[in-house]
Amino acid sequence: MLAVSSRLSGLPIALLVVGGVAFALGVALERSNGESTEAHAGDSLENESAEHSESETILGINPESPILIVAALAISVGLVVLAAARSRSRPILLLIAVAAIGFALFDLLEVAHQAKTERYGILVLALIAAGAHLAAGALAFALRQHFVGERSTREATA
Repeated sequence: MLAVSSRLSGLPIALLVVGGVAFALGVALERSNGESTEAHAGDSLENESAEHSESETILGINPESPILIVAALAISVGLVVLAAARSRSRPILLLIAVAAIGFALFDLLEVAHQAKTERYGILVLALIAAGAHLAAGALAFALRQHFVGERSTREATA
């Protein structure tokens, strides 16, 4: 069982990377689509963008603000680096689980938003990010629980 859990301990890292890449690609695609739309739409876009930004706030926070995007990517990279250094650390696995589930919630909100706007390329990227983040969170939590049980078993036999 130890060999299986050792091999699986790197999977949350890979899933975080997949989720982060899908997120970054989706943001880049959405921004490039937004810029081309702005060039053609003119004045009518100002009214739409005001409505667009109001409707996309979550608890008064715009999840598409550049600061939050950079912060989310920095947190992902930080967790990947930490996990790569100490993949069996229970506190790090818990951090990964909590962050990944949080990312997945925002990813799923983005899926709903993209479904309404019928931008299916971005929707697919948001689905990939959500799936990767959900899987990373669930697996990190399961591994954390496994390593807790493994440690208890070793202490009981010692």
